[in-house]
Order: sequence, then structure tokens, then C-alpha cells
Amino acid sequence: MGYLDSLRGFAANIVVWSHFVLSYQTPQVFENFLTLPFLHLLWDGSAAVILFFVLSGYVLSLKFFRNLNTRSLEFREIQEFVIVRLGRLWFPYVFAVGLSFIVKTLLFSPLDTVPAQTIWIKSFWQNETHFRHFLLENNLFFRPTLFTLLPHGWSLFFEMTISSLIPIAVFLSLRTALPLSIFALILVFKFGFPVFILHFLFGLLLAKQLKQYKSKPHWNSYSSSALLIVSLLLFSFRFSVIPYISTPVPNQWIEIIVGVGAAGIIYTASVSLELQKFLNFSAFRYLGRISYSLYLCHFFVLLAITPRVIRWTNTQLPGVWYWGWGVGILFTTLFSWIISIAINRLIEVPSLNFTKKVSKYARIGQSRARVDKSK
Repeated sequence: MGYLDSLRGFAANIVVWSHFVLSYQTPQVFENFLTLPFLHLLWDGSAAVILFFVLSGYVLSLKFFRNLNTRSLEFREIQEFVIVRLGRLWFPYVFAVGLSFIVKTLLFSPLDTVPAQTIWIKSFWQNETHFRHFLLENNLFFRPTLFTLLPHGWSLFFEMTISSLIPIAVFLSLRTALPLSIFALILVFKFGFPVFILHFLFGLLLAKQLKQYKSKPHWNSYSSSALLIVSLLLFSFRFSVIPYISTPVPNQWIEIIVGVGAAGIIYTASVSLELQKFLNFSAFRYLGRISYSLYLCHFFVLLAITPRVIRWTNTQLPGVWYWGWGVGILFTTLFSWIISIAINRLIEVPSLNFTKKVSKYARIGQSRARVDKSK
């Protein structure tokens, strides 16, 4: 399912562009372009994170729906799943936090740039960071009180904790997902749990729906195009609908609607051969493979390195201040890609392979123990 990797790659790049747009005052010439219909999708980072959550719920659930239809869930499967998730998420995260600590210590210093930095980006990395902050922030299992070195790490806490429950959630929803859905709604609306639980649930329900088919349904181009347009409209609800209605909509409901749109996009990609052909373009799939590393590393590039490049552009092209913005977003994107490729090859892939081997050896050891016990 390489087309899903491409969706993940698009989402990661949207987060990068979103953070850049939030970091620098946007010249009018670029603002007019970015606010055109549907182009705000290029920098709607909140929606992109929600797409990450729905994608995780979908992809992780598919595997268990395929394997658990005729048998019960064993503890070793949960154990293996959690071990592999550690390699997929936590080890690269620890490396990124450490790299951010080094970059902050050695390279970061506030700089005046044209265009000027916003209050939002200036609020990060302002306090002195000690080694204990690095140690505390490496915890993705019990939420740290503050994400300082990796400010966007909050989303990875939810990714780690909620996704670890996917095997149990799938098992509970094998016959019907109604009790699980009601339970999730109660957690969110009655007890104030994060709405992200529902995003993972949307992915799980989508996987369950598609698993019911012996072969994937394929829609014609007109039907899939209509579904994609509606899904994009819901996905961009914050910008495409909210500005044009007078009734206030609670942010919780906005995030739920965006999550439905994200699920619609994934479903469209699963049933549309034309969209799959577009998303299966090799460059898009590669961006998907490095998307997690890109998500991890882009913020320290934005904080410590991009301001120096914009400052240099200001000295080379004085008086043409919009060049600083254009060069800045281009550099942030390209340099983050380069760093991501290195992290992916040196850290992300080896850590995932290592935990897969650990999981395999643990399974073999447990099998031998059962055999010995039966003798």
C-alpha cells in the first residue's frame, strides 16, 4: 500500500510548511496565494496531524483484522507489536530529542530577520535547557509536563500511547465495533479524553469496513472524484467552511469533522485506481518513507538554521524582503529532507529492524518454553 505512504509524506510536508507559515510574517504576495480555495491545505498542520492519526489507526488495524478473524488474541502478539512500535517511534524520537539538545546548545541564538519572526516561534527554546530536560522529554509513555526541545512531540505521545492499544481494540471489535465506539465517545465527551482517540477509531472502523470485502471495491472516476472533493471539504473544514458561517463551532467538533474528512481521503485512495496511480509515484512514496524523520527534525532546522539563511538572504538582497520568506521556506523544506534521509537511513530503519529481530527472538523463546513445559 505504497499510496498510503505517499499520504503520510504529504501530511509531514504540510506540517513543515505550516510551522514555517506560523513562524514568519507572510508577504502579501504569498498570502494572497496561500488563501486561495483549497490551497490552505498546504499549510493546515492541525489537519495533517489528524490525518497521521487516522492513517495509523487504519494501517495498524488492517494487520490485526487479517490475522484475528478466526482465533483469539495472544499476549505475545501484543508484546511483539509494542516492541516493534518502540523501534518505529521511540528510538528515532530519542535521537531527535538528543539532536535538538545539541543544536540548541551549539547553534541556536535569536536573530532579527526580514520578514520578522512571529511571537509564536519566538516562544520556543527561550529558557535554559539542562540535561534533565532531555531525559524527561524522552518519555513517551507518561506525558511529560512540557515539550521543550521538541515542541511538537505532544502528538507523538498520543501516537505512542493510543496506537499501542490497537491490537486490543481490534479484538474487541471483531464481531461488532458498536460497544467500542460507544466507549470511545463516552471517554471523549463525558470524561474529557483527547478527541484523537476518535481519529484512531475512524481508522479502525475504516479498516474493518474494507476488510469485509474479499477484494477491494473500485469506484469509477466520477464517484471517486465526488467522494474526494467532499472529503477534502471536510478535511479543510477549519478554513473552507468555518469562515463562512456565523454559528460558533467548538474546536472539538471541528477536529472530529476533519477526522471524518481524513478517513474519506484514505477510503478514496483505497477504492480509486486513478488516485492510487497518482499516489504511487516513486518520489511521493519515498517522501512517505522519510515522513517520520521529517516530522521529527524539521523543527530544529526551523528554529536554529533557517533564521541564519534568511538573515544571509537579507544581506544579499537588501530591500527585497519577500525574498527572505521564499528562500526560507524553500531552504527549510529541502534541508529538512536531507536531514530526514540521513536520520531515516542511520537511525529509523536500523532501529525498526533491530526491534523486529528482538520481537522474533522473543517469539522463538516463548515457543521453546511452551514446548519444554509440555514435555
